[in-house]
Amino acid sequence: MRPLDENVSRWPYLLEALDSEGASVSQTLEIVVQHHKIHRTVNHEFSLHLHIEKKFDFPSAVDWELHVLEGLARLYGDPDTNQITVRNVTLHSDPIVFTWTNDSIPRRHCPRQDIDNLFKVYIIAIQCEAPRGPLLTPQQNFPPMPRNQVDHINATVGQLLVYPVPEDSFYDPEDGNSRNLKLSLLTMDRQTISPDNWLQFDTKNQEFYGVPSEGDQGRREYQLVCEDSAGQTANDGLVVVVHPAPRVQYSVEFVMKLNIDYSTYKRSSSLKRKFVEKLCELFNERNLSAVALGPVTAGSTLVTWYNRSLSTDTCPEAEIRSLRHVLMSDSGGLSERVSAVMGSVFPVMSAEVAPLGRCQGELTIHHAPEGPPPPSDDSRPVISSDDYLVTFIVPAVIIAVMLALAGAVACVLYRRRRTGKMAVGDEDERQSFRNKGIPVIFQDELEDRPDPGDKSPVIMKEEKPPLPPPEYQRGSGELSPPP
Repeated sequence: MRPLDENVSRWPYLLEALDSEGASVSQTLEIVVQHHKIHRTVNHEFSLHLHIEKKFDFPSAVDWELHVLEGLARLYGDPDTNQITVRNVTLHSDPIVFTWTNDSIPRRHCPRQDIDNLFKVYIIAIQCEAPRGPLLTPQQNFPPMPRNQVDHINATVGQLLVYPVPEDSFYDPEDGNSRNLKLSLLTMDRQTISPDNWLQFDTKNQEFYGVPSEGDQGRREYQLVCEDSAGQTANDGLVVVVHPAPRVQYSVEFVMKLNIDYSTYKRSSSLKRKFVEKLCELFNERNLSAVALGPVTAGSTLVTWYNRSLSTDTCPEAEIRSLRHVLMSDSGGLSERVSAVMGSVFPVMSAEVAPLGRCQGELTIHHAPEGPPPPSDDSRPVISSDDYLVTFIVPAVIIAVMLALAGAVACVLYRRRRTGKMAVGDEDERQSFRNKGIPVIFQDELEDRPDPGDKSPVIMKEEKPPLPPPEYQRGSGELSPPP
């Protein structure tokens, strides 16, 4: 594998294993090609012009390229090919140009003597071989080289980003700096940027521009491609990070109703950039970052924006009145300057200036673009969330708490009443029973026991046994008792 700068990207592959019976298993493999760690400090290049006589003896171009690398390592006496970095290979030309650098040469300064010594080894080796044909004039054009690369770009939601590419980002020995080269922006898959993507690249002015929205937050990678007049290219990988909008309580909010298509404005980065530039021109603002775009409402394309240059600690009443005077006339309509500056590209139908934050309640005059229709007689007033909370939720919660308390009190009283009925006397009476040791037997605890039949009478101490019956004399004339 021999990736070059033009192959910097992510390359997904499907790795499949097949056995003798036809069963297979596959796995996704992704290869990420990055720039070489020393590609920014290249101070020399060697080009070898080759004519491969038995090109078809090699299974692929990589095989003969590896063969050339091994031959260069043997030429310089290196044990392996780690000191050789391939810069470019022109496969579709005859002869083939094989360009490389030697990593053993210092890069902090221009080691001209070391470069000449390596070049002499290359020239002597060629002269020792008998030429097989006419000598070819070597190609004098070299590909561009990256110098001061972009690498990282920060953007903020709602704020216009304009980032020009530095002049020394690339250098070409024949064409010069970046201003004389053709630059273009691609994705990491080496695809062109979509027209509805928030980040765009102006090839004429060589600058990045765009206004990110809430859905564009995060990190994304791109490739900046440089091409010289001969068609040779160099790549620069960069990262663009979109940060969320800062939480600021602005003093005033501006709203414009534009007579343009909502989807066209929403997807066009160039229209958003022109709108911000027109606003800065309207208010004589030189700093484009002073305008922070807010949400865009569909329908009539209501565009909201804020002025970041106004104070948020106090209410800048005088500045707000001055900005309103630029935007609207004393009668509440649009000023003539708005129509003159915004032009036919952004036809403004109406405008609004509404105080926010510390300016709420002040005497700031504002004008709404469209007033709500008057309510009919049978229409009910719209209740806000705070009014709904105070009117319905709070009373319901209070009533529920009161009912819960009343139920708890009723339960306590009922329990105390049941306890009072089952008690035996008052506290003094219960204390006397405990002191005397007299057991208390309730009526329910008594058992009905029948009296035994053979129970002898109880004789008291004062009682005496009954006297025996008197004895009588029995005569002869008396009848004897019957047998």
